[in-house]
Amino acid sequence: MDSKTEKYSVDGWNISLQRNVHMYCHSLSVENSQYRFNIECEDLPTHEKTIGIWLHNSKIPVAMITELKDILLRWSESLEIEVEIRTN
Repeated sequence: MDSKTEKYSVDGWNISLQRNVHMYCHSLSVENSQYRFNIECEDLPTHEKTIGIWLHNSKIPVAMITELKDILLRWSESLEIEVEIRTN
């Protein structure tokens, strides 16, 4: 199990990813000066290495889902894997 936490910063949001906290599930948190969200994510059974991020299962206000999706998409460009983000 890899316990190293990866940290990133995108447009005032701090993103923290700890991979494989339980089998294929990861710990993803996103925070800024006002908010902190823990977001469900896990490896997907795809041909390419892919992480699925479930924004709709998190306690994120509906009005902020699009903003966080955009932040996470920009963040994902720095990764060497594919990312799928589900909002509903």
